[in-house]
Amino acid sequence: MKKETDITGQRFGRLVAVRSVGKGNSFQLQWECRCDCGMTVVVNKKNLLSGHTRSCGCLRRDMLILRNYGRATVGHQSQEGAGV
Repeated sequence: MKKETDITGQRFGRLVAVRSVGKGNSFQLQWECRCDCGMTVVVNKKNLLSGHTRSCGCLRRDMLILRNYGRATVGHQSQEGAGV
């Protein structure tokens, strides 16, 4: 039987591996991870190591906000745009 490497404490993008939670439906080893935003998610180890999964979903949301609103913070206007 192949010995699995321990990735506890390792960072993968915005995720930090907390503990192994066994194998999922696809027989892939699953890891509980804590995201920088505070969420906890369970991710396939294979997806962590390949870089396919890098956050709980907050990275995608942040990239969409950045794409749609540029550098401005959502809900705020610059002095020029405020009509002052």
